[in-house]
Amino acid sequence: MLLEQLSEGKEKRLLFRGIGILAAAIVFYNSCYANLNYTRLFYANHQVQNYFTGMAAQIRMTEGYTPDKKLVVIGDRIEDPNMWDIWNVGPVYGGFAGSSAKGLLQADYSVMHWIDCYLGLGFERGTEEDTDALVQNTRVQEMPCWPSEGSILVIEDSLVLKLQNIQG
Repeated sequence: MLLEQLSEGKEKRLLFRGIGILAAAIVFYNSCYANLNYTRLFYANHQVQNYFTGMAAQIRMTEGYTPDKKLVVIGDRIEDPNMWDIWNVGPVYGGFAGSSAKGLLQADYSVMHWIDCYLGLGFERGTEEDTDALVQNTRVQEMPCWPSEGSILVIEDSLVLKLQNIQG
């Protein structure tokens, strides 16, 4: 109504065409932007799913593994220098910061959620007391961090996965 009051005749047609072209440009830009972000997140999810599938296989192949062992994870972030994040190499036109494989791996909430929800593996979890006791253990302190060989060990009744060095 405001536009109709402000303009008449030829000016009105030009103004409405300009608004139509501007709206079409905004829709086109937003569809490209959304497509890029959905594509990045789609591939990042698949990369991380494959990553955790490999981790779960290594957990199960650890010497002394049995399904009744409690899984104790030391640390909450994965810092893997071999994880290549192809989606952050080129220009990025905005988007969710966690829409990269490295972002998903380094999110402190995600390690056990990926194993539980995406892989469907219900490892029995160790308690905070188990974790605190194992952080003090000399064998755990000497363990390398994931993904190095020896970063998963069976210690007593626990299966220990060490992601980070934590001072006890």
